[in-house]
Amino acid sequence: METWLIWALVLFLAGLIVTLAEVVLPSGGLLAAVAVLCLLGSLACAYQLSGWIAVALLLVEGVCVPAVIILAFKFLPKTSVGKNLLLEPPPDESAGTTAPETPPPWTVNEYAGLLHKEGVVVAQLRPSGTAEIDGRRLSVISDGQLIPQGSRIRVIRVEGNRIVVEPVGA
Repeated sequence: METWLIWALVLFLAGLIVTLAEVVLPSGGLLAAVAVLCLLGSLACAYQLSGWIAVALLLVEGVCVPAVIILAFKFLPKTSVGKNLLLEPPPDESAGTTAPETPPPWTVNEYAGLLHKEGVVVAQLRPSGTAEIDGRRLSVISDGQLIPQGSRIRVIRVEGNRIVVEPVGA
């Protein structure tokens, strides 16, 4: 009769340890499945003694397993293992850090400086094609008209990465 109690306690403790390992080690849920099997095995062993003991153990498991998970997440970042596993949070915005002087590169339109510049059509625009402006080959678009290769063009609008051109003299 004592053997069932010993097995119930051993499987219960093994389930808690494997639950803790699941928090620390990436296993894709394999350790979680093993932990559940250990905890269910401890309930089965406790049921061999008495149904009331199994219910009491179920209540203890219902409190201990979430407590182990919460405590593991609370204390893990303070350990050397946790410091290697987890990223550091970003610096606090209100701690006196200032915004950078220049905007991030993805907000700057690199084509904005091409407005009113002239160039030459490299590949016929019908209405889109390629033109050389300031020594750079760029994909451009006309306002709907066909512009033959070799024609001089002028940039009339820049909308994001869309460069709209017209023939010079139009």
